[in-house]
Amino acid sequence: MAKTTEKTGKQPVFTRSARITAASIKSRLVEDVIIDGGLKNGDKMPPVRAIAERYATNQITVMRAIAELSGEGILSSEEKRGVFVRNAEKCRKAVAKNAIIAAILPYTDHASGYYFNDVVRVIEEKAVKNGLRFIVQNLNWASRDISVYLEDFITFYRVSGVAVRIPHGYSDPTLFNRAIARGISVVFLDSEMNGVDAPAIVVDNKRGGYLAAEHLLQSGHRRIAFLRDSLADSPGRTKIESDRFDGYREALAKADIPFENTFDMLLDTPLVKYNGTAITDRIRNEKITGIFSYNDENAAQLVSHLNARGIRVPDDVSVIGYDNIAVGGMTLTTIDPHKERMGAEAASLLLGESRGKGTITIAPDLVRRESVRALGTK
Repeated sequence: MAKTTEKTGKQPVFTRSARITAASIKSRLVEDVIIDGGLKNGDKMPPVRAIAERYATNQITVMRAIAELSGEGILSSEEKRGVFVRNAEKCRKAVAKNAIIAAILPYTDHASGYYFNDVVRVIEEKAVKNGLRFIVQNLNWASRDISVYLEDFITFYRVSGVAVRIPHGYSDPTLFNRAIARGISVVFLDSEMNGVDAPAIVVDNKRGGYLAAEHLLQSGHRRIAFLRDSLADSPGRTKIESDRFDGYREALAKADIPFENTFDMLLDTPLVKYNGTAITDRIRNEKITGIFSYNDENAAQLVSHLNARGIRVPDDVSVIGYDNIAVGGMTLTTIDPHKERMGAEAASLLLGESRGKGTITIAPDLVRRESVRALGTK
């Protein structure tokens, strides 16, 4: 797991007690002045004296660094006019990067079969096979700001690539664009970011929601509820949940089954901690025979909750989940988002085996098991 460090937002401090070499000034000119400064071909560099003062070194060291960058075709010097950027694109290749790829994902160590564990496993296998280290920063699902982790991966670890599942509510593209400008591969997993020219690998969650509801409908169910993530687990409704819900609604509409507000089930606390009767009362009062749970973890908790209260799955009510993960040894009917493929696609992009800047959409599939019963059968 990556360590975090406190960020001050200030320029780095260089003291004369540290030996400042032409090589280190070259790196600072490329990364701080040209890339982070947004300089383009033809733009003028700061004066040599200003650079020397900024990095607490002498002008001779700065001029040596400029001469080396000019020899590499990145800068050009014009007598009496100054120093100019000649080839900004070469700066990406000039940035020193380590043989490390990283990922910022929620709860990858939460359980042996949790959603992103398969994604991480596939990326790690390919990274190790190619001689790279792989670092994962685990997040709580409620996390909102990942800037400190991105900053660490870009400037401290100097990774060559990073895969990120963007938390709900995080919309700042600045660090992602800085990473790309430095030649770092960025890949978004199950999420997308406006203003960032990087590939995203997403699951067609609306299609998955449709398949789940369709399976219950084809099994003879007409009173079908949708169980959301609890407010405590997800205080802001996510696009993933909304897409799955929309697919469920679409399947009901296609079958001419009117949606009722009582079908939309939401609790304040996670089911594993819930001792109330709202769900069992809803099932009995509304004559619900099938429930599509937002994910497999919730579905497994629902099955345990119902069994403890005398409602048998699937004899009394059918339950279908989403994610195809192993939860408590239960044989849940579920939707498989093909996490291994997401990991393989991400690894190929991070390792440079494939290139792309658009959205890769993975089609989910239904996995039939034992938690859905066809009505009229035993």
